[in-house]
Amino acid sequence: MSCPVPFLSAADFPPTGGYLPGRLCSAVTSTLTCCLPCNKQKWTYTNEFNRNLDVAFWLNVPSLIALVLLLITFAALPAKQSHRHYLNIGLCVGLSLLCIAFVIPLASRPDFCYNEITPRDMHSSTQCGFSGGFFIAGTLTATTWVLARSLWIHLRLCWNFKDERILMWPMCFVGWVLPSIFFIVSMIVTEVAFRLGDTCLPGQKYPFLTYLGWLMAFGILALIFQLATTFYCLWIYLREVIGGPAPGTTRSGTHGRFGPAVSNTPTARKATWRRTKVVLKTQWRSILLSFIVSADTVLYGSIFAAQDAKTARIMAGTEDSRLVEWATCLILNDLDPNKCRGIPNLLNEKAFISNFILAAINGMLIFLAMYRTSMATGWWYII
Repeated sequence: MSCPVPFLSAADFPPTGGYLPGRLCSAVTSTLTCCLPCNKQKWTYTNEFNRNLDVAFWLNVPSLIALVLLLITFAALPAKQSHRHYLNIGLCVGLSLLCIAFVIPLASRPDFCYNEITPRDMHSSTQCGFSGGFFIAGTLTATTWVLARSLWIHLRLCWNFKDERILMWPMCFVGWVLPSIFFIVSMIVTEVAFRLGDTCLPGQKYPFLTYLGWLMAFGILALIFQLATTFYCLWIYLREVIGGPAPGTTRSGTHGRFGPAVSNTPTARKATWRRTKVVLKTQWRSILLSFIVSADTVLYGSIFAAQDAKTARIMAGTEDSRLVEWATCLILNDLDPNKCRGIPNLLNEKAFISNFILAAINGMLIFLAMYRTSMATGWWYII
């Protein structure tokens, strides 16, 4: 008895190298285990998914160009014109690393397979090691800098912390040291391999403990700080309007955290609202960045956690009946994966594509959020 097309017998390919957990196999009999060909993406996902994945990869090119332009602007123009800040620079560097992870395979298509049923990993492909390393470094660095940015604004506005020199070193620790630590741990313990698409992603060995869990935690924490800051500003306004002075203010006209106190009159309410709008205006970009990156990281983490759980069940043999149903469907439909979508459902295709497209356009969104007309003016005088 042999494996039906397109499946291959695992016995013909000894486990001598490559990313062995990346094999998608199932025991047909006690002596026969059949596996999908190495590039299982062709068989397990629809043609539409594969096309959209290529689109998501190419969207990283304009994002990378936009981010590099921002970094050059920060370096070339005076701070007054470029509005450079170490928080902005750190975020741009992190997102640039992430874009590079997806641009690398566009420049040179990788050799995906170690053999007919085994994908390559970082030990069998240098390109895999680089793209996967940039991916982990980029996602961690971008997320930690969003966390640092949210924490910085929270301390400045809610706790009236004014000494930026003291804040800079803790923020740099959050933005540079934390991702460096988890990057090293992830590359040593979890490693990277070809799992989906042409960019290597974290493997299946404790990914939640070394990478995904921390990535999601940083993103959620950044969102919490940002929401707390925003609601605190609104709370200050409501207390001033509804009745009672804001914390740190008095009715006698002394200066509080957000400016001089005033009496609860229509004019005073308008003045308070103007002050609150000024505060919110200074942080709207941070709110936008926090929501974008936090949503992206949480969505990414949940998608891959679900995929790892599904893959683990398949490897354990608990999904064999579904695999047999799916294999039969493929054979009866001339190997057309579109006819067998969701048998088994390894991945939420729409959610995954949305996540990767959002990650790809982050660079362009950051460019729009950080752009100032003074940048164009500065370049005009230089050119």
